[in-house]
Amino acid sequence: MLTIFALGLVLAFTKAAPAGAETILNVMLGALGSMSVQVVSYWVGSSSGSARKTEIMNTTAEGANGQR
Repeated sequence: MLTIFALGLVLAFTKAAPAGAETILNVMLGALGSMSVQVVSYWVGSSSGSARKTEIMNTTAEGANGQR
């Protein structure tokens, strides 16, 4: 995904867009940028959320074992 986004940026800044296509190309590039941000946010958020969940589960399990 990031490679496609980078390629789109390079093409946007190095090649001239056909007449009348600038608007649609800008929209497509913006959508691709948004998708890249969402992918990174999911990956980072999912990883940190999973780590926090594991920490809570371990703490809860330790507390339950100590009370028996």
